[in-house]
Amino acid sequence: MNLAEANLSGSTLIGANLSGADLRGANLSGAILQVPSPPDAAEGFSYSSLSGIDLVNAISDAGLLSIYYDEALRSLSETRLKPLIQDTLLQGVLYNDETIWPLGFEVPSSAIYQQ
Repeated sequence: MNLAEANLSGSTLIGANLSGADLRGANLSGAILQVPSPPDAAEGFSYSSLSGIDLVNAISDAGLLSIYYDEALRSLSETRLKPLIQDTLLQGVLYNDETIWPLGFEVPSSAIYQQ
């Protein structure tokens, strides 16, 4: 997927599969790539260990309801809800010095630096 030089600033990419994408020179500033943990989450917190109303409450506490929430969310089964909270897949993406990552984002070790 060629996203070189793409302006993705401010995009919500949670759950997107960008594996192998060319992000050289792309602007990802302000993009949401990872699901934040709720503010009061314990160390090692994982959404995968939550179920039912705890999962909905955790999504709410993390501020994700503005992204995903509507009245139907509470009626979604756990099986249908959990795929909505996957991080962006960045396996093998290409990046360079001109790629602008979100503030504080740690480039995954699977990303490939290429001029």
